[in-house]
Amino acid sequence: MNIKTSMACAMVLTTMGATAVTSVAAPATQAQAATTTTVNRREAAAARSLGVYTKGSLTASGTAVNGLRLQANNTVTTGQLNLQYSATSISTALSENSKYVVKVPKELQPLVASKDFKQYISGSFKCKVKLGGTAKRTYTEDDMSIASDGSTISFDNPQMTYLIGSEYTINVTLDLGQAVTNSGIRIANSSAANGYHFDSAVTPASNAINWSAVGNYNAGATLPTVQLDPGYDLLHTKPTIEKVTDKSTYVTGTGTPGAKVTVKVGDKVIGTGTVDANRVYVIDIPKQHADVTLSVTQNTGVGESDAATTVVQHEASALPAPTLTPGVYAQGAKVTGIGDTPGDKITVMDANRGNVLGISYVNSDKTFAVGVSNAGSNTVISVYESNNDGDKSQSTFGLIQ
Repeated sequence: MNIKTSMACAMVLTTMGATAVTSVAAPATQAQAATTTTVNRREAAAARSLGVYTKGSLTASGTAVNGLRLQANNTVTTGQLNLQYSATSISTALSENSKYVVKVPKELQPLVASKDFKQYISGSFKCKVKLGGTAKRTYTEDDMSIASDGSTISFDNPQMTYLIGSEYTINVTLDLGQAVTNSGIRIANSSAANGYHFDSAVTPASNAINWSAVGNYNAGATLPTVQLDPGYDLLHTKPTIEKVTDKSTYVTGTGTPGAKVTVKVGDKVIGTGTVDANRVYVIDIPKQHADVTLSVTQNTGVGESDAATTVVQHEASALPAPTLTPGVYAQGAKVTGIGDTPGDKITVMDANRGNVLGISYVNSDKTFAVGVSNAGSNTVISVYESNNDGDKSQSTFGLIQ
């Protein structure tokens, strides 16, 4: 068989679905031709059984490849990721539909699964068919589908008839920065030591991909960073908060310089402020009761951080003991004296028996007068002051004659 006849036979075989490849540089022996045909047929059969049409490489580039950027006081995130898939068909197809599938790293999946993420995707398809012709498509949102968990992005390719050796070039751009800015969903740091890994493949339109099985036929690219989104750490950096008591009229702690700090009780904001250049904030708040939980968040521009919390502690007051005037009282007379804080409670007790003889409150002029009952003659009394915070003074002793 001469070279011209050999080429014609190869073209006919390829059109019929066979996979023979014949060199025109030098005539192959029958044994060599048989070996080449067998190897190519096996590879094509293996690829078909796995639902894979192509074999190639994936390249990542763009302004996001080394990480997104924060701008405008961290309120805007920018960066686009370009994925270029270059491959060669390893099987033949007759008017078949296919799809290009990108496997998304788990850290990006919440963002990809978010509402309207398709608007941040653009892409194009080009296939140079062996023996002539080129198929092209600019992907639209109608051509795209996203797995509900964000694990894959699929693109419908044009229906094609092609031969082994057809050349594919598929470009996909993800505007991750704009997606993060608009959605507020940050991208977690990579759990893999070498960065974020993408896989891709061209498969039949109806097939689901077993990524672990396709092995050498899929193409992958790893971004050279383990922190794609610098805003992620900022969002998850909590401010600190110092001890707060029921006597406190302000809270203080540390945070990120320039961050806005918000103090809440439940959903109610009770104070706001800004972290200074020394990483310190001081924010006025109304006094809170003991056991109330305060939450403190900071916003560095990327959104509200996780909350730091503290429980308001009771701070004991050093209430002075009340003064009795005159200190010795006739039976039936009120126990009178001077207290410390208007509104505080004054309690008169039988010092020996421990029972309460009477209760009253400190007047606005700090005087008090407590009526007593069941007090016999020569009853020693103890008198103390207390407040709503649970503070209690030492006792002052008197006598009912």
